[in-house]
Amino acid sequence: MFFGKHLTRVLHSWVELRGLPETVGKGESLADMIEDDLSEFLPVLKPKTISDDNKLQEEVRRKVRHLCQGEIGKKPEVTVIVSRLMA
Repeated sequence: MFFGKHLTRVLHSWVELRGLPETVGKGESLADMIEDDLSEFLPVLKPKTISDDNKLQEEVRRKVRHLCQGEIGKKPEVTVIVSRLMA
């Protein structure tokens, strides 16, 4: 996806679990499940949300908490770190 003429948007998520079960359901990795869900969620966010670190952090935090609520019945504490590489 592209913004304007020169800015390329690449979105990637990485999840590290602390104090949560590593597997859920039929042995599926919770971290992989969250990463997969975020890989579908991030590209559909509005450019205004993507460009604002605070808005992006809040959207990702809510998405992860909602997913965990459905999978493990708990809303965990979520820390989101946004890292941008500018060329």
